Amino acid sequence: MSQSQGQNLVTLLQLWQEKLGYLQKELVKTSHPLIKFELNSQIQETEQEIQKLERMKASSVSPAEINDVSRYSMNKSSYFRSHLDLLEKVIDCQTLLSSLAEKRMQVQDWKELHEKFQDLSIKLIIIRGLISSDDYETIIHDLEIHWSFECGPKIMRYMQFGRIIRNGHVRDKFEEVDRHSDWSNKIMNLVQKINEIINQSLEPENLKTRMKFLREYLSSLERINGSILAFLDDNLKVKISELENDFEKLRSRLLPSFSQLVS
Repeated sequence: MSQSQGQNLVTLLQLWQEKLGYLQKELVKTSHPLIKFELNSQIQETEQEIQKLERMKASSVSPAEINDVSRYSMNKSSYFRSHLDLLEKVIDCQTLLSSLAEKRMQVQDWKELHEKFQDLSIKLIIIRGLISSDDYETIIHDLEIHWSFECGPKIMRYMQFGRIIRNGHVRDKFEEVDRHSDWSNKIMNLVQKINEIINQSLEPENLKTRMKFLREYLSSLERINGSILAFLDDNLKVKISELENDFEKLRSRLLPSFSQLVS
């Protein structure tokens, strides 16, 4: 074995030892079982390659064998890196797909909530228009239909967050904001006061004396509902933006890999 050939083996051995150190560090850092499995396999094969090179260094081998081993070792090292890169991309894509599924569900829940409270806003506007006249007998009739049978029960259902929000993240965030803003308690209190006025206003004259309070309570309901809609709108926009970003990340991960396969 010539001096230059011996130096080639030493250099090759150093490269594999550096690779072994890198793989061992990566193994400590990762928590994904597939990556751990792949790294352990590569560590085992790298150790075997190092042992083989050390045996060759200690023995007499022909120049042709050294050249063959050098090419094989470099090709194998390149394959290991490519294989690990591909596995990391696959896992990264799986993570993004899971994130997409979760955020898609969140977007759906924020969207449905927004639609429910948007519908409620329209109902309240209709009721405000119905009670704007001085025909109290007609107002009593309209309140029974539009409030007692429709709007009031709908509000009560919407306050049962656990039943109308499927996604735990969305429910937790909505309930957290509700605890600080006290929306649900304020709404329930206003609904109770409006029900009391309607129940006590069996005759037009009874309603006439309570119209001022009725309009105030309905106006307060609209303001709170408007705050809820603004909150829902902001969160819906944020989640749609995050969903679009994840789609773009997934596309950028997949397209280079696909280009490499067909090139």
